[in-house]
Amino acid sequence: MAIVLVLITLLIGGAFFYQAEETSARRKVHDNLNIVSSLKVEQIVQWRRELLGNAEDLASQPHLVAAVERWLQRQNAADLATITTSLSILKGRARLNDAMIIDTEGSLRLNLLGHANILDGTDYETLVQVMRDRRPTLTGLHPHIEDARPHVDVVAPLISQQGKVAGAVILETEADTYLYPMLASWPTAASTAETLLVRRFEDAAEILNPPRHLPAGDASSMLIPLARTDVPAVQAALGREGIVEGIDYRGERVVSVLRAIPDSHWFLVTKIDTAEAYADWNAHSRLLLLLTATLALSTLGGLLWVRRRANDFRELSRAEARLRHHKADLERAIAERTRQLQHRNAQLDAEVVDRRLAESRLQAANERLTNLAAERAAHLRELAGELTQAEQQERDRLYELLHDDVQPLLVAVRLGLSGVNDTTDNPTCVKVAAAAREQISQALTTTRTLSRELSPPLIRERGLGPALESLCRLMASYYNLSVDFAYDPDAEPADVATRLLCFNAVRELLLNVVKHAGTESAELSLQLDGPDILRISVVDRGQGFDAAAAQPTGAAIGSGLSSIERRLGMIGGGLNIESRPDEGTTAVIWAPLCPGPERDSLLGELSAPDSYR
Repeated sequence: MAIVLVLITLLIGGAFFYQAEETSARRKVHDNLNIVSSLKVEQIVQWRRELLGNAEDLASQPHLVAAVERWLQRQNAADLATITTSLSILKGRARLNDAMIIDTEGSLRLNLLGHANILDGTDYETLVQVMRDRRPTLTGLHPHIEDARPHVDVVAPLISQQGKVAGAVILETEADTYLYPMLASWPTAASTAETLLVRRFEDAAEILNPPRHLPAGDASSMLIPLARTDVPAVQAALGREGIVEGIDYRGERVVSVLRAIPDSHWFLVTKIDTAEAYADWNAHSRLLLLLTATLALSTLGGLLWVRRRANDFRELSRAEARLRHHKADLERAIAERTRQLQHRNAQLDAEVVDRRLAESRLQAANERLTNLAAERAAHLRELAGELTQAEQQERDRLYELLHDDVQPLLVAVRLGLSGVNDTTDNPTCVKVAAAAREQISQALTTTRTLSRELSPPLIRERGLGPALESLCRLMASYYNLSVDFAYDPDAEPADVATRLLCFNAVRELLLNVVKHAGTESAELSLQLDGPDILRISVVDRGQGFDAAAAQPTGAAIGSGLSSIERRLGMIGGGLNIESRPDEGTTAVIWAPLCPGPERDSLLGELSAPDSYR
């Protein structure tokens, strides 16, 4: 029975290991395909943006738009030279195939290659849309009207300084120049790897670039009916994305990554034959199966040998057991007496140790109480000084705010209104009243901001969580700092004073992120750490600092945070800051949800806000 259990365990373990290895091999193939697919999607998106950017730059040149407008009216040589020079420079710089000027009637008036002065249907439809929307637009891949070579056009309206559409410019780019070579490239050696650009065309999926495994120009194989849902290209055209295994247009099994190209009707199919993709795993799996079978047979033989030896030793063990039984009776009696004596001695030793330990603990407790009382008195003196200094700083800041912001606005209102009398005409009165209303609105905004800084009403009305959420919006509005805030509604201090103290600490930490971190984003979390402990964390991915080097000098936390840290310590909380250069900073605040009665008298003073520095 034991042998069967061991073999079953071995086989089950081998099966799990085999499955884990297979999953790892598949994940590696999927990850590689995802990387290649993401890279190509980014390259296509960047290429399309560059095409649109070239058209926008050209259409935003006032002198070119004016020259086109004059040339379309008078056909003068100077304007024609200006137009052809600008188009030729852009054609060479952006590797364009051709550049064309279209009038407001949709007629092709000028092109650099001198082709027939007619537009294909795709360009004309896009031109109508561009004239209506007044913004550059990309066409899809379509054949050239003369040589049927696939190309992509950018159509951009030419808007005169008077706001009228003077015409349009069309920039033509052949797919063979960049798009097709980029799709055909592959970062590693692979005989079956391929990237297909696909779109939905009526009831079929159309492959837009030349397939690697089909003869050039085989157009009959470029359309795949949508009914063939086992083909990855069809699934992409139907809107599916992600990893897909199926049958490609050759009938071969492939593993594919399907992605949609943003802002287009295109889809990207990045694929490789499963035989090539999993070739290494197939060889590895055969080796694993061989090793597992060898191990199972070896284990079975070993277990049979051990079983035979166990029968021999079992008889010997029975004889030894009888001898040990008689010997054990004698030893048991001796051991019992010895145990009783040792137990009594241990009790005496334990009583002596407990007595000495109690005396040492009592002495240490007395020393700690003395030190704690001295530290508490020093902290209270220091906090009293800091509160006085913070109060003076708040007064100075209020004076500066009233003197520099509110007072000038009110003076401006008074000066504006002093110019209004019985002889002032109505338009002037309306203008003066509008200016006064704007200045009074600015003064109201300043005073409301000041009132929120002095005592956020949300803390008293709704609690710490909504107040911190409002603070995050304020940081985004005033300092362009995006704060990702998550909080537990149960993480709410019982008293308003603790809420104010925690709110001021978070505000000081976020201001430090704005001033020192060199980043535009941070993370704020308000959670419970146990049944009665509040935990707040502020995390940024900014430049950070060497906390170990800054700790001895107190540079790790500023004067405002140092004051807040001491206040938190007085109510049983604390502040911890961890940071490394170029890895960001993590600050953690913890405080009791319900401070003890002996701390309630301190909270009113400890929750006073530090001024912004």
